Amino acid sequence: MFEKDNDTEKQPGSRKVDALLIQKLYDYILAHLEEPLPSLKALSRLFGTNEYKLKDGFRHFFKTSIYQFYNDERLKRAHLMIQQTDIPFKNISVMNGFSNYPNFSKSFKRRFGYAPNAIQRNNSSFTLEE
Repeated sequence: MFEKDNDTEKQPGSRKVDALLIQKLYDYILAHLEEPLPSLKALSRLFGTNEYKLKDGFRHFFKTSIYQFYNDERLKRAHLMIQQTDIPFKNISVMNGFSNYPNFSKSFKRRFGYAPNAIQRNNSSFTLEE
C-alpha cells in the first residue's frame, strides 16, 4: 500500500514535539544550575528520548551544545550574584555548581575576559548569613 519515506516522516507536528522536549530540557537545566549536569545518557533517560535527539535538537534550537549552555548560564548567574550581592566568591562558586573556587575563577575569566574579583560589587542588602 503506502510506504513511509523517512524524509517525509518528519512532519511539522513532530518538530513541535521536539521543540517541547527541548524546552523541557532548557527549563530543567535552568532549574538545576547549582547541581552538576547529568550525563547525556542520564538526561536522555530522564526525558524519555535518545542522546542524539537531545544533542541535535538542543543545537538546532539554541545554536550551542547542552554542556556549553549549562556552563554559560551558571557563569552568567554567578556574574549577576557577584554584582548584586555581598556573598563571598567561594560561596557563589558552589551555589553555581562549581566544585572549587579555582575552577570557577578560571572558567569565569575564560568566559568574560576578567576575574570575578574585578567586578564592582553593589553593596546591596542581600548577604549570606554565616
